[in-house]
Amino acid sequence: MSGRRVLSKRMRCMFDTTTFNRIVESGLPVGFIMENIEIFATSLQWYEINNTKNQEKRSKLNEVFIEIFSNPTRSIDGSVPRDEILTWIKSKWGDSNWADDGTKPLSWRIKEELDKIEKKKNNVIDAGIGGIAVENNLLLVTDDENLRKIVENIGGKSIRFRELVMRASGMTI
Repeated sequence: MSGRRVLSKRMRCMFDTTTFNRIVESGLPVGFIMENIEIFATSLQWYEINNTKNQEKRSKLNEVFIEIFSNPTRSIDGSVPRDEILTWIKSKWGDSNWADDGTKPLSWRIKEELDKIEKKKNNVIDAGIGGIAVENNLLLVTDDENLRKIVENIGGKSIRFRELVMRASGMTI
């Protein structure tokens, strides 16, 4: 091992799409991140990545996403929490769950809070990612401060990308 401390318990993290962007921007090897982290994503991140306007950036984001989820233990089919009713319009058919108890999905509440701050088309996707992270007890990794605060206010956990890298490398913040 290269002198880095390996965490005794792997962190279970949901990566927001901004996190995939940070990985590409930093040039950080995916293996470094995967050493201590069990990474989750949904079809929502895949949707956002594939709608990136800049073709070169989209290609790099796809490479990172595929590298992370090419390992059978991280299969996008087997280990990814299914998207909620809120985001089924944005998801591939069959990747979404329908609410069966008549309650408002957690991601709806997150979207409502995001809309109070600023109405953006992307709020539905951010809310879906945040809600799925909370409901599956995953640490949300995002640099979106509004989403972080809302997730934490409803009882979820979140961390910035920089903090995640520092923890994974054994450095103190």
